[in-house]
Order: sequence, then structure tokens, then C-alpha cells
Amino acid sequence: EQWKDATLDTLRIPEAHILMTNQLKKITIESIAKADFIIVSRDLIGAAFKSCHCWVTKHHQDERGHWHSQWDRRPDKLMHPLFTTRFDMFAIDEVHFCRNPKIESTKGHELVSSNASKIIGITATPVFGKPLDLVGISIAMDLPARFKNVSNWFKNSKMTEVKTEMISEFQ
Repeated sequence: EQWKDATLDTLRIPEAHILMTNQLKKITIESIAKADFIIVSRDLIGAAFKSCHCWVTKHHQDERGHWHSQWDRRPDKLMHPLFTTRFDMFAIDEVHFCRNPKIESTKGHELVSSNASKIIGITATPVFGKPLDLVGISIAMDLPARFKNVSNWFKNSKMTEVKTEMISEFQ
């Protein structure tokens, strides 16, 4: 309700033009088309992602024979409308919750971000423990590929020395 009240106060748009829900079934092509402003939780974006994707533990092997896991699109399910709609702007509140690049909410945010003209990441917790945290946020905000690759954040292959220029560019 806090976001809805702030939106009504700031934008002065009719309440009927705001779609705010925590129920996945209420987010349809029709409800999105009617809304000027959509407010959903990161958990709902994660649930939408899981509705059309699945985690594959043994997805593929690298040249050394090690298995790698990743999310795969479920061919038997339609892509959720949150991920097929073009947005003028997408704001991610509490973006620091997207630090893990492999969780469903981070991947879901990436899909919404990829269809948005402008993306804003908001956090009051700007402290990050490791470059991988910034990789997750870069994925969620669909930033350029150089930010999404963890090895680009380091000066050496052992990943012991961080490239300060990457951090400066990220800011």
C-alpha cells in the first residue's frame, strides 16, 4: 500500500490506472494493458519466472567434464506476460536482493528489464561483499554483457584482484 499511496500522491493518476497485486493470476495481458503503473514484489516476479522456466541441475558439461546448472525455458508453458510486455520504465526497489545471479527473482527481473526503455535500481543498502554481488545486480538490470561476466571484474584468472575501473564504471 505504501507504494500505491506514494504513486497516487506523486503522479496524480486515477487509482484504476494502477495495478498492484501479489497474485500472479491477476497479472494478465489485459490487466497490464489497462495499467499505467504496475507494482509487484520481487517474489511475484520470481514466481512468474518459475511459471515458464525450470532449474536444470545437470544442464551441460564444460570442457573438463564438470556439470553446470542453469535455468531453461519450459517449452510446454507460455512466457508470462510480464516478460513479453514493453515498459517505458522499470524500477527495481531493494535491488540489493538481486545480488545472487542464479535465483529466479534475479532472472525474472532481467527479463522485465530487457523489455524496458529505462531501468532504475534503488537500494538503501549499497554495501557489497564481493564482485559477484554486482554481477547479480547487473543481470537483474540487464546491463551490458561486460558487467554480467564475473571474470571481467577481476585482473587475474584466480579472481583475487578486483578491477577498480569496473567498479567505477558500474557506479
